[in-house]
Amino acid sequence: MKKMKRKIPGRGLILAAALMFALALSACGAGAQSPPPQTPPASGGTDAKIAVMTQEYEGDNIAEILKIEYEGENPEISAINSDISQEIYQRYSDFKTGGEQGDSWMETRAYPFTGDDYLQIVMTQVEYPIYGTDGEIWSYNFDRRENARVLLADVMNGLELTEDALTQRVKELYAPESPSQSVGAVSARGFLILPGGQTQLLLRVTVENSEAEPWDSFYGFSPQTGELLPLNKECLFAPEEMDRMDPPLSYDRTQ
Repeated sequence: MKKMKRKIPGRGLILAAALMFALALSACGAGAQSPPPQTPPASGGTDAKIAVMTQEYEGDNIAEILKIEYEGENPEISAINSDISQEIYQRYSDFKTGGEQGDSWMETRAYPFTGDDYLQIVMTQVEYPIYGTDGEIWSYNFDRRENARVLLADVMNGLELTEDALTQRVKELYAPESPSQSVGAVSARGFLILPGGQTQLLLRVTVENSEAEPWDSFYGFSPQTGELLPLNKECLFAPEEMDRMDPPLSYDRTQ
């Protein structure tokens, strides 16, 4: 009886089988190297929101100091919050811890605006008793889509408006309450980007008076429309235009 020889697969067949096995392993992820860990990106502006840094009402004192709250790392927002701490909170803290206050009190009022494109905070601060000024005014403006702070200098440049030109326009538009009044110094202290893209500059205007002492007053000026409006230092804007905070801010509190 003749013995049958066992057929040994050819080298080409063995290589083909090995290649198919390797492909199968790759498809299942076996033996694949994990990608190196990536550093998480900075927190975007779309998930940021306006929040409270300090809110207190003690006696005649009003302390409404806001900030922008976010998750992760965001240098632009961090810079805004740092400026708020240094420019406004520190002044309030120094006043509060400055010993006997006597008949003095401080009002720090906040006005928040949350929109699809911007987070904007306007704040004023004044220490009483005082005569001749409405106090100080600031704005902090953040572009949510660009994830960037918007600065007053950039806005003024975009409007092609210098301080001298601004002063001249305010003098032309100013409507005195009496013939003895006129405009002295004018300085832009902040701004609001309004719905539709128009800008309202927040001004401190020195109103000279030949029959009384001068007074530094708050005004809003819209360069695109040429509108100049006096601002009420106890409530700068219409409450319905601003955020409803919880607990409510002074413009929303029941008197």
